[in-house]
Amino acid sequence: MPKKPGFLVLLLVLFSLSGFSQARFEEVISRQNRPMYFDELNWSGNGPDLSCLFEFKISLDYLSFINQSPVGEPPVYHGEIGLTLEVTFQDSTIQRFYKVFSKNSDDLASTKKRFEFLTGGIQFKSASNPVRYIVDITDLGNKKTLFKTPRTVRIKSKSVPEFLTSWFGQTEHGLMKTSNLGKNIPYGTNHQLFLGFSDTAGSSGIKTKLLQRPFDEDQFEAAPDSLQPELQAPEVLTVSGPDSSFTVSGRSVRFPLNNLDAGQYALTVQSGNSSDTVYFMIYWLNMPYSLYDLDVATRTMKYIASEEDYDGLTSGSSSKRIQAFRTFWKKRDPSAGTAYNELMAEYFRRVDFTFVNFPTSRDPGWRTDRGRIYLLYGEPGTKNRITPPNQPPQETWTYPRLKKTFVFSDLDGKGDFKLISGK
Repeated sequence: MPKKPGFLVLLLVLFSLSGFSQARFEEVISRQNRPMYFDELNWSGNGPDLSCLFEFKISLDYLSFINQSPVGEPPVYHGEIGLTLEVTFQDSTIQRFYKVFSKNSDDLASTKKRFEFLTGGIQFKSASNPVRYIVDITDLGNKKTLFKTPRTVRIKSKSVPEFLTSWFGQTEHGLMKTSNLGKNIPYGTNHQLFLGFSDTAGSSGIKTKLLQRPFDEDQFEAAPDSLQPELQAPEVLTVSGPDSSFTVSGRSVRFPLNNLDAGQYALTVQSGNSSDTVYFMIYWLNMPYSLYDLDVATRTMKYIASEEDYDGLTSGSSSKRIQAFRTFWKKRDPSAGTAYNELMAEYFRRVDFTFVNFPTSRDPGWRTDRGRIYLLYGEPGTKNRITPPNQPPQETWTYPRLKKTFVFSDLDGKGDFKLISGK
């Protein structure tokens, strides 16, 4: 299942690349801008009452879309997959399912977006807990399989007898809407971790502990006391499956998920001398590409950082630079009670935009005059480009709310618009 490591780890992914240019940013995109796929199998109940739910989410960019409209009619692009699911259970029985899932779009461009998904699920009953499942997906548009070999997931047996599985989702008034991102929790959201038990009455002695994996370490370590969870009282939630609703008995884990930075975590579930571990990620699904590279992220901050801050961001060891980066944005977080920093996310979204829209033969987009103004003020209220007779092309950006106007001119005729009016 394609995943991203923690956001701070990502800042180091391409740290060893030499040079700093438009090409470097494009290298980041080529490595990270790939289709995405998630799946998960959860279950609830005991014996013949065991209800299983397999869910998946697949990027539309994986699929081929074919226009099925008659000639002369508005296009309707149709993508379709055949999904085969084979589940093996503790009693050695095997169940196989085949189901077709499809999606239509009247916009071909949307079918190429990695954050547009085809989602679905398969719901079934069993008398035994699953121990393994195999997924094979065929694109019915071009008759090609998505994976070179079927995807196999082994489900580790639980040491705590009454502990079944973990659910991730949002709960309200006794209803749960699953995250459908595998063992991932969307970054900056109020999603919840719910532990399913076959015997909630017997879960009274359960203890939990949150672990986190630091960005430069291979091992997990205990999270700070302020982030440690509390198990809530036993409850029953209703989950909406693709065919019908069913109940999940268990206990919610209360801890400040929206205070956890993007990264890798683990929750230990202990009962007496037995323990299990639930691994999960706080996952920034649409993280700006410029945050995948420490050099890109810090150098593009030259317009908003003081000389002292900028020196700390761009010199020293990688760990010191990352700490300086975190400190800089922490001071400017508009919602200090959460890990997700809206201001930082918006700034690096703008950085991505400048790389894509304002590069020249000499400079990456953020170094240009238009790039600098865009980083500082965002999308202008209006843009107007003119080509006066016997003069270079000009582009005027206006920001009515800020009462600012900027005029750029392509003085050398090579697409490098220089700021000639405005500050």
